[in-house]
Amino acid sequence: MSKRHLVYESLKHQTEAVESILKVFKNITPTKRKNDFENPLLTIEKDIIDKNIKEVKEANGLNNLLENKKDEDVLVLDIHMETGTGKTYTYTKTMFELNEKFGVNKFILVVPTTPIKAGAINFLTSEASVQHFKTEYTGKKINCHIVESKKDIKKTKGRKNFPQAVKEFLTKDSFSRDEIQVLIINLHMINSKTIQNDIYDTTLFNIADTCIDGISQVKPVILIDEPHKFKSDNKTWKNIINFKPQLIIRYGATFDNEFYNLIYSLDSIKAFNQDLVKGISVNIQELDFGKNEKITLKSATSKEAIFSYIKEDGSKKELILGKGDEIHPSMIGISIERLSKGKVLLSNGQELLEKDAPSINPFSFSETLQEKMIKDSLYKHFELEEKYMNVTGGTPRIKPMSLFFIDKIGAYRNDNPEEESLRIYFEKTLKEILDEKIKALEECPWKDYLIYSRENLKDCHGGYFSKDNNSSDDEIEKELNLILHDKETLLNIDTPMRFIFSKWTLKEGWDNPNIFVICKLRGSGSETSKLQEVGRGLRIPVNEFYNRATNEEHYLHYFVDFT
Repeated sequence: MSKRHLVYESLKHQTEAVESILKVFKNITPTKRKNDFENPLLTIEKDIIDKNIKEVKEANGLNNLLENKKDEDVLVLDIHMETGTGKTYTYTKTMFELNEKFGVNKFILVVPTTPIKAGAINFLTSEASVQHFKTEYTGKKINCHIVESKKDIKKTKGRKNFPQAVKEFLTKDSFSRDEIQVLIINLHMINSKTIQNDIYDTTLFNIADTCIDGISQVKPVILIDEPHKFKSDNKTWKNIINFKPQLIIRYGATFDNEFYNLIYSLDSIKAFNQDLVKGISVNIQELDFGKNEKITLKSATSKEAIFSYIKEDGSKKELILGKGDEIHPSMIGISIERLSKGKVLLSNGQELLEKDAPSINPFSFSETLQEKMIKDSLYKHFELEEKYMNVTGGTPRIKPMSLFFIDKIGAYRNDNPEEESLRIYFEKTLKEILDEKIKALEECPWKDYLIYSRENLKDCHGGYFSKDNNSSDDEIEKELNLILHDKETLLNIDTPMRFIFSKWTLKEGWDNPNIFVICKLRGSGSETSKLQEVGRGLRIPVNEFYNRATNEEHYLHYFVDFT
């Protein structure tokens, strides 16, 4: 039997976003290429473009928005789309349309992190998306050129050659208009010496001996995913501008209110009203004691931090702590990892800044609360699994999945398995709930699935953490590949894995349409961080045939502590 694939649709809001971009270039005649390796220029006639932008903004109800960013050297367009509404699909369709309408065929896709990079590559190269766009744009195809870190670049003895991906991207000529060349690069590599500074023994176009010079020659169009990671006042943005792009298009759910030319906006309310995302049901977890306790950072130096501690009864105490000290007995395993002027970094990755006067409730980190959250999340998961998996009458099944954000990696994955307290508790609780469900069920396919799960508990869950990228462990590599790179297998009804653990590595860029439960066991982050976490499960789910399940409203159940 051939493997089933996700089914992509060109949805109305995605088409509207792409059409908004095309309308910016209405009545524009691209200048012809001077060289075979470069893009035609779209942005010479600035007066016409400015007029078109004004019309597009007015048509999309955005003419009253005050933009606060301007760059005279490059045209920047902003596309705001709520997480889970298909930004990756939209920027891919943008490339096909700009190629078909204007002959542009060299794009640089800029992404911030490894998971986002992996997700973009998977989408652009997957058989499902290739077939979908081949149907929409007959004869056209995308060629991906992936910039790897320096350790992955092969060296030729005695010569310093251009990174292969960059060289292939640059030197591909434009005679084959139907071939779209996409250079995929992440934040780290943009700022690297390899791209910005290194001089190579060979030259490209007889003039360029650095990557930055070569890239600037092709007049690239740059697409940016997650624009809040590339603020205009930081080094990365300046290095992107060094590429001398003729056009930058930014796609994101989060811009931190820094817009250039916002020409399309699909906010959370519009997305929900158009049945494009799940609704959200928030489950707030509380304890009977300690709810009012508060520890506030007052000051920090490189040697010590001073905290104000307000107890449950209202009494106050000052805490003077150093590197390695635990803040509170309830915060088991969480200590001060690093101290500097005005800043404290905890061992769970949470950063406290003196200027913000941040407060934490120590009991929100307690194992008692976390165990309660895990148990309640599992009960909710199996309530949904029974609804979507135990169906009859030919109704397509849906495989629910759950995502856990955790504080301490070592509590889930440790060199000493006996110290994996979170994993041990999770598997124990999972087995108890499976036993309970199996006992109550008549014979049915879902019961068989639960029995298999009980007998293979370790196959039911997996994790992805940043350190996994350097792991040589075969089992970890297998988990990583399934979670990061093989969404279709992960979504398969017959694949038992449906519980995913991460610290914050999967906070952005990674998503799965069948995430129905998110349990936030790690410390609270910024507003943007919270939005990014919720976004991992906002997509409309797909059924066992990989079609979007749009026949009813679906909800994402978000478990958070009382803080």
